[in-house]
Amino acid sequence: MGLFNCFSSRPKFLLFVSLALIFSSFVTFFLVPIVIKSSIVKSLPLINSSSSRTFDKWESVPISIITKFYLFNITNPEEVEKHGRPPTVQELGPYTFSESRKKINISWSDDLNLVEYGQQRTWHFLPHLTNGSLEDNIYHLNVPMVAAGYSIKSWGGSRIAYFGLNQIIKATKSRLIPSHTVGQLLFEGYDDPLITFSRTIGMPVPYDKFGWFYGRNGTVSDGTFGVYTGLSNVNHLDAMYSWNNQTSLSLWWGDKCNSLSGISASDFQPPLQEGPFSSIKIFVGDICRSLELPYDKTVIKHGVKAYRYAASSNLFNYTVKNNRCYCNNNACPPDGVADISPCQHGSPAAASLPHFLFGDASLYERVHGLHPDLDRHEFFMDIEPTLGIPTKVKVAMQINVLLERDDNLEYARSLPFESSYFPMIWFSAGAELDESMASQVRLLQSLGLILNVSAAIQASIAIIVFMITIIFYRSQLFSTEKHHLVPTEDSDDS
Repeated sequence: MGLFNCFSSRPKFLLFVSLALIFSSFVTFFLVPIVIKSSIVKSLPLINSSSSRTFDKWESVPISIITKFYLFNITNPEEVEKHGRPPTVQELGPYTFSESRKKINISWSDDLNLVEYGQQRTWHFLPHLTNGSLEDNIYHLNVPMVAAGYSIKSWGGSRIAYFGLNQIIKATKSRLIPSHTVGQLLFEGYDDPLITFSRTIGMPVPYDKFGWFYGRNGTVSDGTFGVYTGLSNVNHLDAMYSWNNQTSLSLWWGDKCNSLSGISASDFQPPLQEGPFSSIKIFVGDICRSLELPYDKTVIKHGVKAYRYAASSNLFNYTVKNNRCYCNNNACPPDGVADISPCQHGSPAAASLPHFLFGDASLYERVHGLHPDLDRHEFFMDIEPTLGIPTKVKVAMQINVLLERDDNLEYARSLPFESSYFPMIWFSAGAELDESMASQVRLLQSLGLILNVSAAIQASIAIIVFMITIIFYRSQLFSTEKHHLVPTEDSDDS
Protein backbone atom coordinates (compact mmCIF):
# COMPACT_ATOMS: atom_id res chain seq x y z
CA MET A 1 0.00 0.00 0.00
CA GLY A 2 2.92 2.32 0.63
CA LEU A 3 4.08 2.12 -3.01
CA PHE A 4 0.51 2.62 -4.21
CA ASN A 5 0.14 5.69 -2.00
CA CYS A 6 3.50 7.01 -3.26
CA PHE A 7 2.45 6.80 -6.92
CA SER A 8 -1.12 7.87 -6.28
CA SER A 9 0.08 11.04 -4.59
CA ARG A 10 2.11 12.01 -7.67
CA PRO A 11 -0.15 11.60 -10.75
CA LYS A 12 1.22 14.79 -12.30
CA PHE A 13 4.76 13.41 -12.08
CA LEU A 14 3.73 10.13 -13.72
CA LEU A 15 1.94 12.03 -16.45
CA PHE A 16 5.10 14.05 -17.07
CA VAL A 17 7.21 10.86 -17.23
CA SER A 18 4.85 9.19 -19.72
CA LEU A 19 4.77 12.27 -21.96
CA ALA A 20 8.58 12.51 -21.81
CA LEU A 21 8.91 8.86 -22.82
CA ILE A 22 6.46 9.33 -25.69
CA PHE A 23 8.47 12.32 -26.89
CA SER A 24 11.74 10.38 -26.53
CA SER A 25 10.37 7.42 -28.50
CA PHE A 26 9.20 9.83 -31.23
CA VAL A 27 12.68 11.35 -31.42
CA THR A 28 14.32 7.90 -31.43
CA PHE A 29 12.03 6.50 -34.11
CA PHE A 30 11.72 9.49 -36.45
CA LEU A 31 14.41 12.10 -35.84
CA VAL A 32 17.52 10.07 -34.90
CA PRO A 33 17.43 8.01 -38.17
CA ILE A 34 17.21 11.28 -40.11
CA VAL A 35 20.29 12.57 -38.29
CA ILE A 36 22.14 9.29 -38.93
CA LYS A 37 21.25 9.32 -42.63
CA SER A 38 22.37 12.94 -42.85
CA SER A 39 25.67 11.99 -41.22
CA ILE A 40 26.15 9.11 -43.69
CA VAL A 41 25.40 11.37 -46.64
CA LYS A 42 27.94 13.93 -45.42
CA SER A 43 30.65 11.29 -44.84
CA LEU A 44 30.49 9.57 -48.27
CA PRO A 45 31.49 12.21 -50.90
CA LEU A 46 34.84 11.58 -52.58
CA ILE A 47 36.56 14.75 -51.43
CA ASN A 48 39.84 15.06 -49.58
CA SER A 49 38.59 16.54 -46.32
CA SER A 50 38.10 15.50 -42.72
CA SER A 51 34.33 15.17 -43.30
CA SER A 52 34.78 12.33 -45.80
CA ARG A 53 35.25 8.94 -44.19
CA THR A 54 35.51 7.16 -47.53
CA PHE A 55 38.20 9.11 -49.35
CA ASP A 56 41.24 7.35 -47.88
CA LYS A 57 39.78 3.89 -48.54
CA TRP A 58 38.70 4.94 -52.04
CA GLU A 59 42.12 6.39 -52.85
CA SER A 60 43.97 3.26 -51.75
CA VAL A 61 41.89 0.08 -51.59
CA PRO A 62 42.50 -1.35 -48.09
CA ILE A 63 41.25 -4.86 -48.92
CA SER A 64 43.65 -7.52 -50.16
CA ILE A 65 42.87 -8.45 -53.78
CA ILE A 66 43.90 -11.90 -54.97
CA THR A 67 44.14 -12.40 -58.72
CA LYS A 68 44.43 -15.87 -60.20
CA PHE A 69 45.49 -16.36 -63.81
CA TYR A 70 44.74 -19.51 -65.79
CA LEU A 71 46.31 -20.09 -69.21
CA PHE A 72 45.14 -22.47 -71.93
CA ASN A 73 47.83 -24.77 -73.26
CA ILE A 74 47.16 -26.21 -76.76
CA THR A 75 48.02 -29.90 -76.43
CA ASN A 76 47.90 -30.73 -80.18
CA PRO A 77 49.80 -27.87 -81.86
CA GLU A 78 51.07 -29.88 -84.87
CA GLU A 79 47.59 -31.25 -85.64
CA VAL A 80 46.23 -27.71 -85.69
CA GLU A 81 49.07 -26.25 -87.76
CA LYS A 82 49.62 -29.05 -90.28
CA HIS A 83 46.31 -30.90 -90.48
CA GLY A 84 43.72 -28.25 -89.67
CA ARG A 85 42.33 -30.07 -86.64
CA PRO A 86 40.36 -28.26 -83.89
CA PRO A 87 42.56 -27.34 -80.92
CA THR A 88 42.38 -29.24 -77.67
CA VAL A 89 43.21 -27.05 -74.70
CA GLN A 90 44.32 -27.80 -71.17
CA GLU A 91 43.84 -25.25 -68.40
CA LEU A 92 47.02 -24.60 -66.37
CA GLY A 93 47.17 -22.68 -63.11
CA PRO A 94 46.23 -20.86 -61.08
CA TYR A 95 49.22 -18.53 -61.18
CA THR A 96 48.37 -16.35 -58.20
CA PHE A 97 49.22 -12.71 -57.55
CA SER A 98 48.30 -10.18 -54.91
CA GLU A 99 46.98 -6.98 -56.45
CA SER A 100 46.99 -3.46 -54.99
CA ARG A 101 45.07 -0.51 -56.42
CA LYS A 102 45.74 3.16 -55.82
CA LYS A 103 44.14 6.25 -57.34
CA ILE A 104 46.72 8.70 -58.69
CA ASN A 105 46.69 12.01 -60.57
CA ILE A 106 43.53 12.98 -58.68
CA SER A 107 41.93 16.32 -59.57
CA TRP A 108 38.59 17.89 -58.69
CA SER A 109 36.32 20.34 -60.47
CA ASP A 110 36.03 23.79 -58.89
CA ASP A 111 32.69 22.91 -57.26
CA LEU A 112 34.01 19.53 -56.05
CA ASN A 113 31.17 17.67 -57.79
CA LEU A 114 33.51 15.84 -60.20
CA VAL A 115 36.80 14.03 -59.68
CA GLU A 116 39.21 12.59 -62.27
CA TYR A 117 41.87 9.99 -61.59
CA GLY A 118 43.93 7.14 -62.94
CA GLN A 119 44.08 3.79 -61.19
CA GLN A 120 47.53 2.34 -60.62
CA ARG A 121 47.49 -1.44 -60.33
CA THR A 122 50.44 -3.44 -59.03
CA TRP A 123 50.76 -7.23 -58.95
CA HIS A 124 53.12 -9.37 -56.82
CA PHE A 125 53.61 -13.06 -57.45
CA LEU A 126 52.52 -15.50 -54.70
CA PRO A 127 54.31 -18.80 -55.39
CA HIS A 128 52.81 -20.53 -52.32
CA LEU A 129 49.31 -20.07 -53.74
CA THR A 130 50.30 -21.08 -57.27
CA ASN A 131 49.83 -24.42 -58.94
CA GLY A 132 52.90 -24.61 -61.15
CA SER A 133 55.66 -22.13 -61.97
CA LEU A 134 56.11 -19.00 -64.06
CA GLU A 135 58.56 -21.13 -66.06
CA ASP A 136 55.80 -23.49 -67.21
CA ASN A 137 55.73 -23.73 -71.00
CA ILE A 138 52.51 -22.85 -72.86
CA TYR A 139 51.64 -23.57 -76.50
CA HIS A 140 49.39 -20.74 -77.61
CA LEU A 141 48.01 -18.96 -80.65
CA ASN A 142 50.42 -16.48 -82.23
CA VAL A 143 48.50 -13.28 -81.50
CA PRO A 144 50.76 -10.81 -83.38
CA MET A 145 50.58 -13.00 -86.50
CA VAL A 146 46.79 -13.40 -86.35
CA ALA A 147 46.36 -9.69 -85.60
CA ALA A 148 48.46 -8.77 -88.64
CA GLY A 149 46.34 -10.96 -90.93
CA TYR A 150 43.13 -9.59 -89.42
CA SER A 151 44.32 -6.01 -89.98
CA ILE A 152 45.09 -6.63 -93.64
CA LYS A 153 41.62 -8.09 -94.15
CA SER A 154 40.05 -5.12 -92.33
CA TRP A 155 41.94 -2.68 -94.59
CA GLY A 156 40.55 -4.25 -97.72
CA GLY A 157 42.91 -7.20 -98.20
CA SER A 158 45.27 -6.13 -100.98
CA ARG A 159 47.30 -8.89 -102.62
CA ILE A 160 50.53 -7.01 -102.03
CA ALA A 161 49.86 -6.79 -98.29
CA TYR A 162 48.98 -10.48 -98.07
CA PHE A 163 52.06 -11.43 -100.07
CA GLY A 164 54.27 -9.27 -97.86
CA LEU A 165 52.93 -10.80 -94.64
CA ASN A 166 53.37 -14.35 -95.94
CA GLN A 167 56.97 -13.60 -96.86
CA ILE A 168 57.72 -12.02 -93.49
CA ILE A 169 56.26 -15.05 -91.70
CA LYS A 170 58.49 -17.34 -93.75
CA ALA A 171 61.59 -15.21 -93.29
CA THR A 172 61.15 -14.99 -89.53
CA LYS A 173 60.11 -18.67 -89.25
CA SER A 174 57.07 -17.65 -87.24
CA ARG A 175 54.65 -20.39 -86.21
CA LEU A 176 50.90 -20.23 -85.78
CA ILE A 177 51.28 -21.97 -82.41
CA PRO A 178 54.57 -21.08 -80.69
CA SER A 179 55.43 -21.73 -77.06
CA HIS A 180 56.51 -19.36 -74.29
CA THR A 181 56.67 -19.38 -70.52
CA VAL A 182 53.84 -18.27 -68.28
CA GLY A 183 55.97 -15.37 -67.04
CA GLN A 184 56.53 -14.14 -70.59
CA LEU A 185 52.86 -14.43 -71.49
CA LEU A 186 51.76 -12.53 -68.38
CA PHE A 187 53.98 -9.58 -67.42
CA GLU A 188 57.48 -10.07 -68.87
CA GLY A 189 56.53 -10.13 -72.53
CA TYR A 190 58.52 -11.81 -75.29
CA ASP A 191 60.24 -10.56 -78.42
CA ASP A 192 58.17 -11.32 -81.48
CA PRO A 193 59.77 -11.07 -84.94
CA LEU A 194 56.61 -9.60 -86.53
CA ILE A 195 56.43 -6.87 -83.91
CA THR A 196 60.14 -6.12 -84.32
CA PHE A 197 59.87 -5.97 -88.12
CA SER A 198 56.74 -3.79 -88.01
CA ARG A 199 58.37 -1.27 -85.68
CA THR A 200 61.51 -1.29 -87.83
CA ILE A 201 59.58 -0.13 -90.89
CA GLY A 202 57.71 2.50 -88.88
CA MET A 203 54.33 0.85 -88.39
CA PRO A 204 52.36 2.16 -85.34
CA VAL A 205 52.66 -0.92 -83.13
CA PRO A 206 51.92 0.12 -79.51
CA TYR A 207 54.30 -2.35 -77.80
CA ASP A 208 57.84 -3.63 -78.39
CA LYS A 209 56.99 -7.05 -76.90
CA PHE A 210 53.91 -9.19 -76.56
CA GLY A 211 52.44 -10.24 -73.21
CA TRP A 212 48.88 -10.03 -71.96
CA PHE A 213 49.84 -7.66 -69.15
CA TYR A 214 53.19 -6.50 -70.49
CA GLY A 215 53.91 -2.91 -69.46
CA ARG A 216 50.95 -2.75 -67.09
CA ASN A 217 52.43 -3.71 -63.73
CA GLY A 218 52.66 -0.62 -61.54
CA THR A 219 51.05 1.63 -64.14
CA VAL A 220 47.68 3.12 -65.07
CA SER A 221 46.39 0.82 -67.77
CA ASP A 222 42.61 1.11 -67.82
CA GLY A 223 42.19 4.77 -68.67
CA THR A 224 41.36 8.04 -66.91
CA PHE A 225 38.07 7.97 -65.04
CA GLY A 226 35.84 10.95 -64.33
CA VAL A 227 33.12 10.33 -61.73
CA TYR A 228 30.68 12.30 -59.60
CA THR A 229 31.83 12.77 -56.02
CA GLY A 230 28.32 12.59 -54.57
CA LEU A 231 28.72 16.00 -52.88
CA SER A 232 25.58 17.56 -54.39
CA ASN A 233 23.66 14.30 -54.82
CA VAL A 234 24.77 11.18 -52.96
CA ASN A 235 22.78 9.00 -55.39
CA HIS A 236 25.33 9.97 -58.07
CA LEU A 237 28.29 8.82 -55.96
CA ASP A 238 30.90 7.11 -58.22
CA ALA A 239 28.66 7.47 -61.29
CA MET A 240 30.67 7.82 -64.50
CA TYR A 241 30.93 11.27 -66.03
CA SER A 242 33.78 10.68 -68.46
CA TRP A 243 36.41 8.18 -69.54
CA ASN A 244 39.68 9.26 -71.13
CA ASN A 245 38.30 12.82 -71.07
CA GLN A 246 35.27 11.90 -73.21
CA THR A 247 31.74 12.16 -71.80
CA SER A 248 30.58 9.44 -74.20
CA LEU A 249 32.39 6.68 -76.07
CA SER A 250 32.89 6.47 -79.84
CA LEU A 251 33.97 2.83 -80.03
CA TRP A 252 30.68 1.01 -80.45
CA TRP A 253 27.88 0.94 -82.99
CA GLY A 254 25.08 2.71 -81.16
CA ASP A 255 24.43 5.60 -78.76
CA LYS A 256 23.20 3.34 -75.98
CA CYS A 257 26.42 1.32 -75.89
CA ASN A 258 28.51 4.50 -76.09
CA SER A 259 26.63 6.23 -73.26
CA LEU A 260 28.13 6.49 -69.77
CA SER A 261 24.80 7.38 -68.17
CA GLY A 262 23.76 5.25 -65.20
CA ILE A 263 27.11 3.44 -65.06
CA SER A 264 29.35 3.27 -61.98
CA ALA A 265 33.12 3.02 -61.84
CA SER A 266 32.50 -0.04 -59.58
CA ASP A 267 33.86 1.40 -56.29
CA PHE A 268 30.41 2.35 -54.95
CA GLN A 269 26.70 2.05 -55.66
CA PRO A 270 24.03 4.52 -54.46
CA PRO A 271 23.75 4.24 -50.65
CA LEU A 272 20.71 4.07 -48.33
CA GLN A 273 18.97 1.50 -50.51
CA GLU A 274 15.50 0.39 -49.37
CA GLY A 275 15.84 -2.79 -51.44
CA PRO A 276 17.89 -4.27 -54.28
CA PHE A 277 18.02 -2.62 -57.70
CA SER A 278 16.88 -4.76 -60.62
CA SER A 279 20.47 -4.54 -61.92
CA ILE A 280 23.65 -2.46 -61.73
CA LYS A 281 26.02 -1.36 -64.48
CA ILE A 282 29.78 -1.18 -63.95
CA PHE A 283 32.43 0.14 -66.32
CA VAL A 284 35.43 -2.07 -67.12
CA GLY A 285 38.24 -0.02 -68.58
CA ASP A 286 40.20 -3.04 -69.85
CA ILE A 287 37.42 -3.82 -72.33
CA CYS A 288 36.22 -0.21 -72.80
CA ARG A 289 32.57 -0.92 -72.01
CA SER A 290 30.04 -1.45 -69.27
CA LEU A 291 28.67 -4.74 -67.99
CA GLU A 292 25.16 -5.13 -66.61
CA LEU A 293 24.76 -7.41 -63.58
CA PRO A 294 21.17 -8.24 -62.56
CA TYR A 295 20.15 -8.80 -58.94
CA ASP A 296 20.67 -12.44 -57.99
CA LYS A 297 20.01 -12.90 -54.27
CA THR A 298 20.51 -11.52 -50.77
CA VAL A 299 23.58 -12.87 -48.96
CA ILE A 300 24.87 -12.58 -45.39
CA LYS A 301 28.58 -12.85 -44.55
CA HIS A 302 30.10 -11.99 -41.16
CA GLY A 303 26.59 -10.92 -40.15
CA VAL A 304 26.46 -8.24 -42.87
CA LYS A 305 23.55 -8.28 -45.31
CA ALA A 306 24.35 -7.53 -48.95
CA TYR A 307 22.66 -7.75 -52.33
CA ARG A 308 24.41 -9.95 -54.88
CA TYR A 309 24.48 -8.81 -58.51
CA ALA A 310 25.79 -11.51 -60.85
CA ALA A 311 26.48 -12.00 -64.54
CA SER A 312 23.70 -13.91 -66.26
CA SER A 313 23.17 -15.60 -69.61
CA ASN A 314 21.98 -12.21 -70.96
CA LEU A 315 25.39 -10.55 -70.48
CA PHE A 316 26.65 -11.33 -74.00
CA ASN A 317 23.35 -12.50 -75.52
CA TYR A 318 22.53 -10.80 -78.81
CA THR A 319 18.85 -11.61 -78.80
CA VAL A 320 18.78 -8.93 -76.06
CA LYS A 321 18.08 -5.66 -77.87
CA ASN A 322 20.38 -3.53 -75.70
CA ASN A 323 23.37 -5.71 -76.65
CA ARG A 324 23.05 -5.35 -80.41
CA CYS A 325 24.83 -1.99 -80.54
CA TYR A 326 28.00 -3.91 -79.61
CA CYS A 327 27.74 -5.72 -82.97
CA ASN A 328 29.75 -4.36 -85.90
CA ASN A 329 27.21 -3.45 -88.59
CA ASN A 330 24.75 -5.84 -86.94
CA ALA A 331 27.16 -8.77 -87.43
CA CYS A 332 27.19 -10.25 -83.94
CA PRO A 333 29.59 -12.84 -82.57
CA PRO A 334 28.17 -16.04 -81.07
CA ASP A 335 26.25 -15.60 -77.84
CA GLY A 336 28.62 -15.69 -74.89
CA VAL A 337 31.37 -13.68 -76.62
CA ALA A 338 31.93 -9.91 -76.80
CA ASP A 339 33.91 -8.34 -79.64
CA ILE A 340 36.42 -5.95 -78.03
CA SER A 341 38.59 -5.34 -81.10
CA PRO A 342 37.77 -1.57 -81.11
CA CYS A 343 39.31 -1.45 -77.62
CA GLN A 344 42.45 -3.41 -78.56
CA HIS A 345 43.94 -1.40 -81.43
CA GLY A 346 41.89 -3.37 -83.95
CA SER A 347 43.24 -6.78 -82.86
CA PRO A 348 40.72 -9.65 -83.14
CA ALA A 349 40.25 -9.90 -79.39
CA ALA A 350 37.06 -11.03 -77.69
CA ALA A 351 35.95 -11.22 -74.06
CA SER A 352 33.79 -13.87 -72.44
CA LEU A 353 33.13 -15.46 -69.12
CA PRO A 354 35.61 -18.27 -68.30
CA HIS A 355 35.28 -21.43 -70.42
CA PHE A 356 32.62 -19.62 -72.49
CA LEU A 357 30.12 -19.89 -69.62
CA PHE A 358 26.58 -19.29 -71.03
CA GLY A 359 28.12 -19.47 -74.52
CA ASP A 360 26.70 -20.78 -77.78
CA ALA A 361 27.23 -24.50 -78.49
CA SER A 362 29.35 -23.71 -81.57
CA LEU A 363 32.11 -22.36 -79.33
CA TYR A 364 32.62 -25.78 -77.75
CA GLU A 365 32.47 -27.61 -81.09
CA ARG A 366 35.46 -25.64 -82.38
CA VAL A 367 37.64 -25.86 -79.28
CA HIS A 368 37.86 -29.02 -77.19
CA GLY A 369 38.72 -29.30 -73.50
CA LEU A 370 36.50 -26.57 -72.02
CA HIS A 371 34.37 -27.21 -68.94
CA PRO A 372 32.16 -24.29 -67.88
CA ASP A 373 31.21 -24.35 -64.21
CA LEU A 374 28.97 -21.66 -62.68
CA ASP A 375 30.50 -22.00 -59.21
CA ARG A 376 34.08 -21.60 -60.47
CA HIS A 377 33.46 -19.14 -63.28
CA GLU A 378 30.79 -16.80 -61.90
CA PHE A 379 31.19 -13.01 -61.91
CA PHE A 380 29.45 -11.14 -59.09
CA MET A 381 29.48 -8.18 -56.72
CA ASP A 382 27.90 -8.12 -53.24
CA ILE A 383 26.73 -4.59 -52.37
CA GLU A 384 25.97 -3.49 -48.81
CA PRO A 385 22.80 -1.36 -49.11
CA THR A 386 23.38 1.27 -46.40
CA LEU A 387 26.77 2.56 -47.57
CA GLY A 388 26.64 1.20 -51.12
CA ILE A 389 30.06 -0.45 -50.75
CA PRO A 390 31.11 -3.84 -52.15
CA THR A 391 31.49 -6.43 -49.40
CA LYS A 392 32.64 -9.25 -51.69
CA VAL A 393 33.67 -9.18 -55.33
CA LYS A 394 34.64 -11.85 -57.80
CA VAL A 395 35.52 -10.58 -61.26
CA ALA A 396 36.03 -13.41 -63.75
CA MET A 397 36.83 -12.77 -67.40
CA GLN A 398 38.40 -14.66 -70.31
CA ILE A 399 40.37 -13.27 -73.25
CA ASN A 400 39.95 -14.97 -76.61
CA VAL A 401 41.31 -14.43 -80.11
CA LEU A 402 39.28 -14.79 -83.29
CA LEU A 403 40.97 -16.96 -85.93
CA GLU A 404 39.40 -16.91 -89.42
CA ARG A 405 40.01 -19.08 -92.44
CA ASP A 406 41.60 -17.05 -95.26
CA ASP A 407 42.95 -18.50 -98.54
CA ASN A 408 45.25 -15.49 -98.90
CA LEU A 409 47.16 -16.38 -95.74
CA GLU A 410 49.25 -19.54 -95.75
CA TYR A 411 48.74 -20.17 -92.02
CA ALA A 412 44.95 -19.84 -92.33
CA ARG A 413 44.14 -21.80 -95.53
CA SER A 414 43.49 -25.21 -94.00
CA LEU A 415 41.64 -24.20 -90.85
CA PRO A 416 38.70 -26.53 -90.11
CA PHE A 417 36.17 -23.74 -89.52
CA GLU A 418 35.31 -20.45 -91.16
CA SER A 419 35.96 -18.80 -87.81
CA SER A 420 36.68 -19.91 -84.27
CA TYR A 421 37.48 -18.25 -80.97
CA PHE A 422 40.64 -19.53 -79.30
CA PRO A 423 40.59 -19.18 -75.48
CA MET A 424 43.92 -17.74 -74.38
CA ILE A 425 43.73 -16.80 -70.70
CA TRP A 426 41.17 -16.23 -67.97
CA PHE A 427 41.53 -14.59 -64.61
CA SER A 428 39.62 -14.27 -61.38
CA ALA A 429 40.14 -11.23 -59.12
CA GLY A 430 38.52 -11.52 -55.71
CA ALA A 431 38.28 -9.50 -52.50
CA GLU A 432 36.00 -9.28 -49.49
CA LEU A 433 35.62 -7.40 -46.21
CA ASP A 434 37.50 -8.97 -43.34
CA GLU A 435 35.90 -9.50 -39.93
CA SER A 436 37.20 -6.24 -38.42
CA MET A 437 35.80 -4.10 -41.24
CA ALA A 438 32.62 -6.16 -41.37
CA SER A 439 32.00 -5.54 -37.65
CA GLN A 440 31.79 -1.77 -38.29
CA VAL A 441 29.32 -2.26 -41.13
CA ARG A 442 27.37 -4.79 -39.07
CA LEU A 443 26.99 -2.23 -36.27
CA LEU A 444 25.69 0.35 -38.74
CA GLN A 445 23.19 -2.13 -40.17
CA SER A 446 22.06 -3.10 -36.64
CA LEU A 447 21.67 0.52 -35.57
CA GLY A 448 18.29 0.87 -37.28
CA LEU A 449 16.94 -2.23 -35.51
CA ILE A 450 18.39 -1.07 -32.19
CA LEU A 451 16.71 2.33 -32.57
CA ASN A 452 13.38 0.75 -33.51
CA VAL A 453 13.48 -1.63 -30.54
CA SER A 454 14.51 1.22 -28.22
CA ALA A 455 11.67 3.41 -29.49
CA ALA A 456 9.20 0.56 -29.09
CA ILE A 457 10.36 -0.13 -25.52
CA GLN A 458 10.13 3.56 -24.62
CA ALA A 459 6.67 3.83 -26.16
CA SER A 460 5.51 0.70 -24.32
CA ILE A 461 6.77 2.00 -20.98
CA ALA A 462 5.16 5.38 -21.68
CA ILE A 463 1.81 3.73 -22.39
CA ILE A 464 2.06 1.63 -19.22
CA VAL A 465 3.00 4.64 -17.10
CA PHE A 466 0.23 6.70 -18.69
CA MET A 467 -2.33 3.96 -17.98
CA ILE A 468 -1.10 3.69 -14.37
CA THR A 469 -1.42 7.46 -14.09
CA ILE A 470 -5.02 7.34 -15.32
CA ILE A 471 -5.84 4.48 -12.96
CA PHE A 472 -4.33 6.26 -9.97
CA TYR A 473 -5.92 9.56 -10.97
CA ARG A 474 -9.35 7.94 -11.26
CA SER A 475 -8.79 6.12 -7.97
CA GLN A 476 -7.91 9.37 -6.29
CA LEU A 477 -10.92 11.09 -7.84
CA PHE A 478 -13.20 8.26 -6.68
CA SER A 479 -11.85 8.52 -3.14
CA THR A 480 -12.51 12.25 -3.10
CA GLU A 481 -16.08 11.81 -4.36
CA LYS A 482 -16.71 9.09 -1.76
CA HIS A 483 -15.49 11.39 0.97
CA HIS A 484 -17.94 14.11 -0.06
CA LEU A 485 -20.86 11.63 -0.04
CA VAL A 486 -20.36 10.47 3.62
CA PRO A 487 -23.38 11.86 5.78
CA THR A 488 -22.56 14.15 8.75
CA GLU A 489 -24.09 14.03 12.29
CA ASP A 490 -25.89 17.39 11.77
CA SER A 491 -27.83 16.03 8.84
CA ASP A 492 -28.93 12.95 10.90
CA ASP A 493 -30.31 15.10 13.75
CA SER A 494 -32.45 17.08 11.43
